[in-house]
Amino acid sequence: MGKLRINIDTGAKIQKFVDIINEHNINAVLESESENGTYRVSAKSLLGALATMDWNEVWIKSDEDIYSLIEEFVV
Repeated sequence: MGKLRINIDTGAKIQKFVDIINEHNINAVLESESENGTYRVSAKSLLGALATMDWNEVWIKSDEDIYSLIEEFVV
């Protein structure tokens, strides 16, 4: 499983990101770790992706090589 750190810190970036994930039917999760544990949401979920705006770091994990699709969001 590949893991990339991404930056989706505005509503427009989140919408574009989720559209790309859904357009290509990618199975992936957005993840962040904190002292309280690990948070995970589906990368296909607009509501879940919006929740990541409060996270310090956002990582995407996928079994597929998706770098070329999301490279504009990779930190």
